[in-house]
Amino acid sequence: MRDDKNSAGRVLVARSGGFARTVGVSFFVGGLLLGGLALWGTIVPGQTYFTESTDVGWPDGDVASLHSIDAIVDFVRNTSPADDHDVVRTIYDTVRRRFDRCTPFLTPQQNWILWGVSLIWPLRGAPTAPLLPKYSRCGLCDQVNGVFVLVATVFNIPARLVSMPGHTTAEAYWNGAWRVVDPHFDYFPDPLAPAVVAETLGQNPHWVQMAYAHLEQRTVVATVNSYVRFVSGDGVRRETGQLNSPRLAVIQRWAEIGKFVIPILFLTTGIAILRLRIGKKTAD
Repeated sequence: MRDDKNSAGRVLVARSGGFARTVGVSFFVGGLLLGGLALWGTIVPGQTYFTESTDVGWPDGDVASLHSIDAIVDFVRNTSPADDHDVVRTIYDTVRRRFDRCTPFLTPQQNWILWGVSLIWPLRGAPTAPLLPKYSRCGLCDQVNGVFVLVATVFNIPARLVSMPGHTTAEAYWNGAWRVVDPHFDYFPDPLAPAVVAETLGQNPHWVQMAYAHLEQRTVVATVNSYVRFVSGDGVRRETGQLNSPRLAVIQRWAEIGKFVIPILFLTTGIAILRLRIGKKTAD
């Protein structure tokens, strides 16, 4: 009877040991895979920067290498614009030439990077504007115009995104007035025309036709219609500065850290379980 009990005990210990080994190995392998994925999403070959649909052309040669907000800022600064109007115009031209009106098509590797900083697909312009130059040639309205706003603020030009139904445009302040500036839809105001802001466009369809009459894409038609539907007195959402709330910035930082901390935790847990298993087996 005692031998049967001892035998059953040994079987139980063997099974529990086998389970512990399986868990340990699973954690260890999982940590290696997650770590590899994190590194894969950090080291991005230059060839993968432009991965959008084939009907989108490459940027002009002198702006094709602008893969960051800082690079765009340096490019604009090197043109030595004379006044605020020239600064805004140069930023507008640079951003307009650097991006195209299309939805970004990112590789799984690039999406992993964006996920690592708590970005959710489909991309939204406010939090992704700083990353857009690095990963894509394409951009949605809020992303491209968001890049314009970020660069303008570096030059101390007040600028903001204005979100309305169907479109997000930008406004910049110079020569004593706010003006609509829209690199995404190739619109820069005539310096001799009266200053126009988004509410004016929304309240007066005539201004919409004047601003966007030279564009015929469906997206522009939808935008014009959404501006026309805009009712005077309705609130519009404006975003300024870094386009990131402090709360979102904290989440992004922790998500970026977690991309590496989680694999390390998996690896250390797996190693600890395997060490305990080996130590216990040696003791037995």
